Amino acid sequence: MYAEVAVNRRVTNTFHYHIPESLAGRIAPGHLVKVSFGTAYTTGVVIDLHEQSPVPITKPVIERLDPDPAVTPAQIALARWMSEQTVTPLGMCLWLMLPPGLAKRGDSLYSLVDEAADGQSETQKRLISLLRRRGPLRGRQISHALPHTRWQNSLAGLVKRGIVRQDPLMGAPDVKPQTVQTVELAIAANRVAGIAPRLGRESRRANVLEVLLAARKHRLTLSDVMK
Repeated sequence: MYAEVAVNRRVTNTFHYHIPESLAGRIAPGHLVKVSFGTAYTTGVVIDLHEQSPVPITKPVIERLDPDPAVTPAQIALARWMSEQTVTPLGMCLWLMLPPGLAKRGDSLYSLVDEAADGQSETQKRLISLLRRRGPLRGRQISHALPHTRWQNSLAGLVKRGIVRQDPLMGAPDVKPQTVQTVELAIAANRVAGIAPRLGRESRRANVLEVLLAARKHRLTLSDVMK
């Protein structure tokens, strides 16, 4: 089985990943997954499942990031329509529907392996000098240290020669599930009239009982009851 995945990048295509045995039956459209993209890890949204892949060689889905789908089939359909109407990559349309911080982009950590090595270009020499001075750095840190420099291809050459080691990283989500405390009567409604006077006519506890009695067909949040 193959998962068709959209990533939050400026690319028009979606990508196919095979579902490993460990995730068989656990991946569905709408799930957030961790996948390998280029030389790093990134987060993707599964938009469909297929029996076959249009490409002969596929990478595996590495991890399902949450047991519950992050988007619904209706949202996927809406994102497809938005993508077609606005000529915007599908992944970027889907990301508009996700809570901020739910899924971070991946990065890589680069470490200098050969301290005595020298670069073949001026950019490679600057990269080696930077890693020698500061130690292992993430890609975003390198971009900050070398602004307006196209360092990616030069660093890829150093990785290929074994001078620099590249370790893919995946950021953890910034947001966590939120919980809401709710309150409802735990006694029969006809008992409230006998209990409330014993709590004092102006007692907050008596007022809470009266609020719950009036709204006994609805579940109220704790913050609403305590207002």
